[in-house]
Amino acid sequence: MKRFSNKGIEALLFIALIQVLHIVTAGEHGLDLRSLLAQLGQGSKSVHLWHCEIQNYKGDFVRVLPEIRSALHSLGLDADRIPLIAAGGINSPQKVAEAFAAGASGVQAGTPFAVTEEGDAHPTFKRVLAEARREDIAVFMSVAGLPARAVRTPWLARYLEKEQVLQRRAVRRRQCTLAWDCLAQCGLRDGLPRAGQFCIDHHLAAALRGDTERGLFFRGSEPLPFGSEIRPVRDLVAHLLG
Repeated sequence: MKRFSNKGIEALLFIALIQVLHIVTAGEHGLDLRSLLAQLGQGSKSVHLWHCEIQNYKGDFVRVLPEIRSALHSLGLDADRIPLIAAGGINSPQKVAEAFAAGASGVQAGTPFAVTEEGDAHPTFKRVLAEARREDIAVFMSVAGLPARAVRTPWLARYLEKEQVLQRRAVRRRQCTLAWDCLAQCGLRDGLPRAGQFCIDHHLAAALRGDTERGLFFRGSEPLPFGSEIRPVRDLVAHLLG
């Protein structure tokens, strides 16, 4: 979780932690959501909830959103004034409608907007994301220690083959590989065996250049609204709100 401020508006960002969603929806062992909200939720102006299917989790916003709002109420917070933003897997008007019906104050879509005509990404970057099929998407641990999804490019395929070996050999380094410490916590720099063992800035920069051999192309697993087509933002917004 990360607290941040933008123009005086403070928000609480919920990263897609499977343990948190388990507590909310199934009461299984994991992080104590109520204690977490009690410690971090006071004074927060919004709760940004990410939903995912990492580790084959099959929860959904229809169940999660009402239970999150109930948990906020039980903590004595004015839950009705804390916006809940649903993100992750939003790729159709049906999912948008379901999220709003379940109590979401708004929704966020990532990959669908990344591949629009107006997006400033390299044309190859858009093509890689737009043409990827579900079987092309790999799940792995990012250098930040969180589950991630990306298109299985040649570099990622090679990395995944040796990921476990690299994690077993993880050792703290004297400094960041590129010397500017882009992450507060980095598996490669800090020698964290459960996190990714690669320089994320190096491979994201390659993706930005459209380098499919070395790039890291993060992407959700769901089909895009227009398949492999690159369409204007206005078409996407009209479709999602249609």
